[in-house]
Amino acid sequence: MVDTDPRHREMTIRTLYGLFYALIVLMNNLQVSGNRNERGHMQPHKVNIFIWNVQGAGSRQFQNILREYIYRHRPSIMALVETRLSGLKAQQVCDRTGFRRSIRVETQGFQGGIWVLWHEEDIEIEVISIHEQFVTMGVKSEGQIGWYLTFIYASPHTHLREVLWQTLHNFAKLYTILQWTVEDPGFLQEILMKLSA
Repeated sequence: MVDTDPRHREMTIRTLYGLFYALIVLMNNLQVSGNRNERGHMQPHKVNIFIWNVQGAGSRQFQNILREYIYRHRPSIMALVETRLSGLKAQQVCDRTGFRRSIRVETQGFQGGIWVLWHEEDIEIEVISIHEQFVTMGVKSEGQIGWYLTFIYASPHTHLREVLWQTLHNFAKLYTILQWTVEDPGFLQEILMKLSA
């Protein structure tokens, strides 16, 4: 029996989007390159990255939970999506996290929002592209080869997602050295087709 309840379909779509942007980050982490060992093999370096679809970042309860998580796990990079908070209030929440550096994509009304925060002592970040649905940055640790990281929060609206995919496709053409796709380019296309269906 097929579940036709639109609320369940929306929940499934949101889950797929969450999995998709986590997959993009995972693919980036799989392709992180580091220094070569004595045999000439690349040794990846590790960066602790935290991603959370918070569905609203304004509550005290959320901020307390976030501070506890940061204290326990000490991420070098943290991305919060669907923050539903902009402007001065958003900056105040970011300031309370203890991260020294951040970049924000403001919400569109009460939808969306991407915040990326990082500790500049741990890593060097160069923001390459900011879009209402994604942030791409170059990441480098001391003595390591740099790599690229893209955080995506895709719009629930089909026509805006199409713009996102086209923008990412065009961006990849411009920056052919970006390694946010896997070895088989058809794999990413297959995922995009399933998500946009």
